[in-house]
Amino acid sequence: MKKKVNLVAILILSLSILLVSCGGISKEKSIDIALKSLGLTRVYTPRNDSELNKSDNCYVVTVWTDSCKYVVKVDSKSGDVLSTETLPLGN
Repeated sequence: MKKKVNLVAILILSLSILLVSCGGISKEKSIDIALKSLGLTRVYTPRNDSELNKSDNCYVVTVWTDSCKYVVKVDSKSGDVLSTETLPLGN
């Protein structure tokens, strides 16, 4: 009986991992990818935001620094950076 319970638990765990890995990247992972592509870390950016654009199937990540704002599009499935835009902040 104990072997059946262990087998069922392993099967459920395996299916859970498979389902999670098929879903693509998370919102937090998209921010990490965008920051890495910009050569920045969370420590040096006062604000970061990420929003899933379902029509383009990508995350639109906005990163603010002291001097500018970056808008980085990250593919929600592969994690590839699709585009980067730099906008100066008006002082």
